[in-house]
Amino acid sequence: MQLKKAALLLFVVFVCIIVSYLCFFRNVDNEVENEELEDNRKSSQNSFTMSPGNSILKTPQPNNRPQNHVSNRKQIYHNLFHPANASDLWVTLDNKRLAVRRLAYYDARDPDKPSLILNALYDLRHSRKPRVFVHLKYSNEFSQCLPMKYKTKSGKLDRGMREYYVYFLLSTKESVSEIPESVALSLNKDCNDLSSNIPVQSLEQGPDLINYAVCLHKALFSISDVQVLVDWIELNKALGAELLILYFQTAPENMYTVLKPYIKQGLVEVIDWNLMKPTVPVSYTRDLGQSGVINECIYRNMNRVKYLALTDIDEFIVPESKFEKVGDMVEYLEEKTKSKPVSAYRFHNTYYFEDPVSVPQVKDVSFCPKMKLPRYFRRTQRATHAEKYGSDKLVVKTRAVNVVQVHFVVDKQKEYEAEYEVPNDIGRSNHYRWPYRMADFTPHEYSDIMGRYVATVIPKIKSVMCE
Repeated sequence: MQLKKAALLLFVVFVCIIVSYLCFFRNVDNEVENEELEDNRKSSQNSFTMSPGNSILKTPQPNNRPQNHVSNRKQIYHNLFHPANASDLWVTLDNKRLAVRRLAYYDARDPDKPSLILNALYDLRHSRKPRVFVHLKYSNEFSQCLPMKYKTKSGKLDRGMREYYVYFLLSTKESVSEIPESVALSLNKDCNDLSSNIPVQSLEQGPDLINYAVCLHKALFSISDVQVLVDWIELNKALGAELLILYFQTAPENMYTVLKPYIKQGLVEVIDWNLMKPTVPVSYTRDLGQSGVINECIYRNMNRVKYLALTDIDEFIVPESKFEKVGDMVEYLEEKTKSKPVSAYRFHNTYYFEDPVSVPQVKDVSFCPKMKLPRYFRRTQRATHAEKYGSDKLVVKTRAVNVVQVHFVVDKQKEYEAEYEVPNDIGRSNHYRWPYRMADFTPHEYSDIMGRYVATVIPKIKSVMCE
């Protein structure tokens, strides 16, 4: 009898827990809906629209903001895109449940079915996604209205993690025979009630192809240490990157100013992401819409970059072999896999730990008070076994992929194989996450391979930090 009572009590407790759990998420969803309604009310009072005739992004620039810079190399897009309004960056539809990045792409990689594509995030708590139509406008005043489809997804709805907005690649259902001058979106099959104009970029490969570039694949926010960025730029430059792309969620204005010399050189491009209120509730997207950053960076550079690395601010693709430049290493891997061309190269994650022993090449290096020794020269102890399938990072062939997630290719062009797993003795993804200690991972080993970059990198960092 006592066992039955105990079992009944446990059952009642279990039911109470489930009811509390469901009530919590109902309250969360109601809170979000209330925020969205309030944001909609405010945005209706302060809406921003572009005149239908405009086909390029307008960037209102207050006097205290750095201006857009264009390097001597022919540019497809601005080296610095830092607009005053989020509406220059996003178009929202369906009561802000659908947020679409304000740059479209004409994709003719499949000559039998060229299409118009856009990067989007949708709130999957609302399972019935709206039908989307695109209005294509041509220079001869001809226009057409075409239905779009949610072609490929990256991510999933996760109420426990409050992961609501998930990435989708939007694509026209029908072929688009030529590149339009501009496009606009609508939820109406007749393309009434259009969004503001969206410029279109062709994915046709240009003449000045960059062999190797690096994209910071998560939008930075609340960053205040300038040297963290300088360290990332200078090491990637020493590793052979010809172009570095940074996305900012938020950043102090002086951060743009520090980056201005790199921007003028054409080495660095800085793009505002600005995925926040009133566009979407920022806490309801995975890492500030990271899959959106990744795929925009790929498509934005598809017509000018051959190999694109996707890393975080504390990660670097580093050759372990005879190669010192990543581009040379990847060309070697390309030759190695030419019988079965692959869509990307996957490098295993290797953690480096806080350690009192720095690489020996910094022994006689002097520093100014404003400069710190970069952590990639300060750490020589690393995990013996590189992680597999955990935190791997990719170097993608931009024209071979369609949708990419943080650690793997989601969808690719049909003529390519999946990612190639790079052997650890060829190259790794060195990860300097702070403040990992040796005790966190065993076994570990000594490596001073980063010392070969000291002579190149340290003087460059000093020239920026010690002026």
